[in-house]
Amino acid sequence: MKALRIIGFTAASALMLLTSCASNKLEANLTSDGAKTVIKRWQGMEAGTEARPKWIKDMAIGKQESFKKEYKDELGDEEVLPIVITHAPTLDEAEALAFAEVDLEFARTLSTRVNALVGSELTAGQKKAVLQSASVSKADFSGIHKLVSFWMEVETGGKNGLFKKVKGNTEVIYYYVCAIPQDAYKTITKTYLLKLIQSTGLDDATKKAILSIKDELIKSDGEKAAGQKQKEQQEKQNYISSLNTAAGTSASAAAAENLDESLEAAARLYGLKN
Repeated sequence: MKALRIIGFTAASALMLLTSCASNKLEANLTSDGAKTVIKRWQGMEAGTEARPKWIKDMAIGKQESFKKEYKDELGDEEVLPIVITHAPTLDEAEALAFAEVDLEFARTLSTRVNALVGSELTAGQKKAVLQSASVSKADFSGIHKLVSFWMEVETGGKNGLFKKVKGNTEVIYYYVCAIPQDAYKTITKTYLLKLIQSTGLDDATKKAILSIKDELIKSDGEKAAGQKQKEQQEKQNYISSLNTAAGTSASAAAAENLDESLEAAARLYGLKN
């Protein structure tokens, strides 16, 4: 059985969203490891819809304005939850994963909001501990409902044709957005905050910092000041950048495991080996 990959904001996903404009044509992009990625199919392609809607790119970095404008009739006065992005071999599998990961993505986003509001008071280790503690916490998400989803099928190839193991890889990327009543949203947020305060993985200084911004953290998007939104969006981009760096490190480690193959490829390039 093929392994499924669950990704909230992976380096490849984020980079794909942030470095290219939407189009109704097949698009080629560069992923974090330099592999070419082409969008083969996408939801509504036959009807002429965009291959990468603007609201997806905006929500990937924490901006909700374009999404709310496009789906204001469906949304009403409910609160939009963070976008969930999953990768899987098939559409059905990617959709199932997305539904299962709503709570995890909410926890990740809450941790970036904490860092945005008290980041200067926390060390890198404390910030990491907040993310880890939030990610293992659970809350009751009763009342949420699917608002909109979008999928695309992409094919990723290797950097070049020198290496023997280069193969194309096709997968479905699924974007999933839910909504929830305002009261339920605040209850969920308070539940996560309480679990963070009770967590044995956080020191007292971190817990005190979180408690000091409790009122700001439970605000709905419409209640936040412009400055708070900007800080949260910047922290989301910092989080994406950290994932890009981690992906680059992983790619380097993987390359180091194939030094013999790399040397053989270089020898063929310079005509030293057939």
